[in-house]
Amino acid sequence: MDIDSGLLILGMSFVVGMLMSALFHVWFQYSDFLRENFLSSSFAVAGASIISIVALTMFFWVDDDLVGDISLGQYLLSLGCGLLIIPTLFIPIGAVVVCGVFIASFLGVYLSDITIIFYPGLPEWLNMFLTSLTLGLFACGFYCVAGLTPFPQSQGMVPAAGFVILTALGLAPLVMGISAAVLLGVLIISYMRGMIQPMEHLSAMLLGYIVGWLGLMSYPEYLLPCFVVFVMYYIMECLVAVFCKLTTLPQFAELPYNSTLYRAFDESGSQEMVSRLIGYTGVLLLILGVFQTNSDNCFSFPIFAAMLCAWQQYRTANWQTPDKTLRETNREVLDSIKKSFNVLFGENDKHTDDKK
Repeated sequence: MDIDSGLLILGMSFVVGMLMSALFHVWFQYSDFLRENFLSSSFAVAGASIISIVALTMFFWVDDDLVGDISLGQYLLSLGCGLLIIPTLFIPIGAVVVCGVFIASFLGVYLSDITIIFYPGLPEWLNMFLTSLTLGLFACGFYCVAGLTPFPQSQGMVPAAGFVILTALGLAPLVMGISAAVLLGVLIISYMRGMIQPMEHLSAMLLGYIVGWLGLMSYPEYLLPCFVVFVMYYIMECLVAVFCKLTTLPQFAELPYNSTLYRAFDESGSQEMVSRLIGYTGVLLLILGVFQTNSDNCFSFPIFAAMLCAWQQYRTANWQTPDKTLRETNREVLDSIKKSFNVLFGENDKHTDDKK
């Protein structure tokens, strides 16, 4: 297939994703039950993306285009496992939804027969278990970033756009580009819709599974490091939210509201400032992810991306302070870390004294 035909198919997939997403949102707009339970956004993302990806992939599937040995059934069944999360969303209990996410993840990895080799010396079943656990944790992490609307959608758009670019450059198989283009179109509509109707925290895990599935499919194509770079800002925000939660400080009791961006916005930061930071960071990660394809190893660009995101998070947390020199910034970072540990251990010492 020539380049022009591939680009035309990618563009068509993108349009199909947008149209399907719009139709789902209009349909659910007239469903009082879904609208009252804030599930319409997640259902629209799942329904529009899965149906569109299945239909287009079946039509354009070409075995020779793939590097890894994976069949159409393995590709689609692992995606369809995300539908197992939907019934749990009607039971608004976090533990139930998390169980649904991990069950879907284990089945998705098993049906796809894709196992990430974390360490060559580990038995195959353990690598498969760790792969399933990683996919489940990745999906659950979207709960952490669902506090700021529409942050979950924006974090899904970055890897989707990244794989569309890689496919357009001939660095990724067409079927992955089709899936990514569909997801990108779906999430753009969901992003605009999210300004009016936010994505419910628990249902954000469904989006996390679909994005994680795209990353899982990238492994046999040797593109997993690119995916890690694309989602690095999401990973760093999740780590911040979880770390703040583990401090047991009262201001960090609600996990979805612990991200750096949400706290900056909560401190009277403008929506334009938050959106601009997300956009700039996403563009930089897209560039780094594309360059990762020419890297000699799997670690240099992800590590650099992590450092870049950490810097962006620091600037976001201190958006009200003027720019400083590098020496002043380093000193302030060290003082902030010391202060955090003093507060943390001070709280622990206080609880110990109270028990005595």
